[in-house]
Amino acid sequence: MPALSAEQQAALQETATTGQPALQWPALKHVVVLRLREVVGEYYERCTDCDNPARQTEFGEWRDRLLALLASFQRPPFTLQRLCELLLNPQRVYTSTRKLMSALEKLLMVTKTIPATPQPSAPRGAAAEAPSAGSGAAGDESGASTSMLSHRNEAEGETTPMEVDHGQ
Repeated sequence: MPALSAEQQAALQETATTGQPALQWPALKHVVVLRLREVVGEYYERCTDCDNPARQTEFGEWRDRLLALLASFQRPPFTLQRLCELLLNPQRVYTSTRKLMSALEKLLMVTKTIPATPQPSAPRGAAAEAPSAGSGAAGDESGASTSMLSHRNEAEGETTPMEVDHGQ
């Protein structure tokens, strides 16, 4: 099985470090699949502890289940950062194939995904400036003016909360 290219390795490393996908999800998913196959294959060559005839859990079936779980994601799983960390350095924590594959399975059993377009981090104090949901009645301009003031202040780099009197 071919090793990852330097670009693919860098994409996994960046994702593991930042928590944000370094590539578009379809391309990054392909890299994760390649690395997952490589890692579990290497582990299985060293330690065949995941073949359990009593439970009929064989390595190939388990690996295929992991790959199917990964393939089911239309967007990156919420656990993507930890998944990439584990695939980059699995021996740091796991010495057995069974334990590694169990950990990977737990990371892929999530249903929550990373939003399609991650929201940029809000500057400190911005949460206090943002109008709350439902503030102002429909057609009331006070909600719109509060929002515009908040956006204008954020654009100017000010992060201190403002009190706006709506005359109520």
